[in-house]
Amino acid sequence: MEFPPADACGLIFGQTSKVHVRMLSATGRGMRRLVAAAGPIRYSLVALWDGLDHREAAGIVAGDILKANPKCSGIEALNQGMAFAKNGALVSWDLEGCGLVALPESFGTVRVETDLLLLNNSLQTLPESFAHLQVGRHLYLTRNMLVTLPESIGALRVPGHLSLGFNCLKSLPASFALVHTGGDLRLMFNPLTSWPQFPNVQGTVSK
Repeated sequence: MEFPPADACGLIFGQTSKVHVRMLSATGRGMRRLVAAAGPIRYSLVALWDGLDHREAAGIVAGDILKANPKCSGIEALNQGMAFAKNGALVSWDLEGCGLVALPESFGTVRVETDLLLLNNSLQTLPESFAHLQVGRHLYLTRNMLVTLPESIGALRVPGHLSLGFNCLKSLPASFALVHTGGDLRLMFNPLTSWPQFPNVQGTVSK
């Protein structure tokens, strides 16, 4: 059994347990509104995702990640975690343990057909665009250093499990109560002092 070291909250955490769906058009419209308001994110990048040119789109986002994280594992590590289908769609993206401390706004354009893995990094917050990314199954943000979440997070929809356990969240934005998950919502081992109701979580809420 593997146990991670003490995290930034000063706690020692033990081990936790670690479908293809149609993406909602409303999420796509929300992303386009965000793109219109955010200069750094180009319409052309969203068009690449729309056109199943996911390899090129993911490469652009990976470049933006590298710019935001000059000390990360490198572009090769970011690219190695990508798995593509024969039709060019990004099936999954494994960014576990890449030394990430920040995500660019362009990350909100990402679309994966199954899992997006961001666990075991050093993220302290997420970009406002994050709620508009599209995942087909699970989203893991376990064992980061998240202190805050953007207010826009309430628009996030995850068909499978959403894992935010083993972070440093002392409070949640009011909009977080609106998060949709088709599976579990995992918030264990955060120093949270209050808990909202989660009417849109279909699975278990782990506190």
